[in-house]
Amino acid sequence: MRFGTYVTNALTAIALGAFVVAAPTHTTDVAAQAAAAPVSPGVRNVSILHLNVANMDRAVAWYQGVLGMKRLRDNGGPSPTPVVAEKGALMHTVVLETPGKEFSMELVEVSGVAVRPQQRNIQDPGSVMLAVVVSNLDAVLAEASKLGLKMMSADGKVVVTPDRGRQAMVRDADGFVSYLTQATEPNAAAIRHEYTFVAVDDMAKTVAFYNGVFGMTLDKPGDLGPTQARILGLVGNPALSRFRLTTGYAFPDTPGKMRFQEFAGGPKSAVRHRVQDPGGPILTMSVDDFAGVMARVQQFGGTIGDGERSAVLAPDATVSWIRDPNGLLIRVAKTAPARTN
Repeated sequence: MRFGTYVTNALTAIALGAFVVAAPTHTTDVAAQAAAAPVSPGVRNVSILHLNVANMDRAVAWYQGVLGMKRLRDNGGPSPTPVVAEKGALMHTVVLETPGKEFSMELVEVSGVAVRPQQRNIQDPGSVMLAVVVSNLDAVLAEASKLGLKMMSADGKVVVTPDRGRQAMVRDADGFVSYLTQATEPNAAAIRHEYTFVAVDDMAKTVAFYNGVFGMTLDKPGDLGPTQARILGLVGNPALSRFRLTTGYAFPDTPGKMRFQEFAGGPKSAVRHRVQDPGGPILTMSVDDFAGVMARVQQFGGTIGDGERSAVLAPDATVSWIRDPNGLLIRVAKTAPARTN
């Protein structure tokens, strides 16, 4: 997934916006709404993926030092931020990019206030996984071991299949999973992004939410089926016996794709992190029809704001936090008008 230029201070409006608490509304038949006429709120792009981390140096050592992403920007260290509501919050951000520039993400470390590390599992709704192709899988795994990271497979071995070749999954210190595949082409880049995966609790409700709220065109999901032996080997958890997956989705003006995946058969707990909590992922979206998007969030099972209950925005609001039905935090902002010279 390609993520465009982003400035952390753009989140300021969220922290300063006025909310009035209101009781959430609920849908009675979300699956039926998924088949309703598509909406067109105009998702312009997904500007950047945020991964909240407990220790910036440790996170950079993995994503830059081992996986081979390039440092695009660094705000220079902990700095005061209005993004977090608690007084005294400091934020350190580092933006990393793959060599081919098809994907970038921002690592965020918040200090100066209490945080609640999440440590989510791959099946937990709202958790994310990066699927990447690496030029030297053995070297990556050897360096991961030096950082104290291990493969998720139960036997600690690489999984090999005819269609995908050599693969492994590694969970970093904050709980984020990287799905690594060995490149087969010569002179491959150190790392190439394939998909960003988001785990969900119920695929039908999730597809209804993203199609209904954002005008995405995800296909109606099929039924849960037996989890492939390849996936079970990679995740190292035979309890996750059933699985389904969406096709890839590309946002306008955003090269690359994201996918949703649902595991069943084992325990799972939806993410419910705050803006500052390590292990919590955040998506940011720019949309043309901000009011339309906000009007649909609760209708399709999400919540407005970052709290437990939905909130009503100020009439002139153009930016807000929302949560999807899986607890994933999303920053939604009205697309800025084009400059005219």
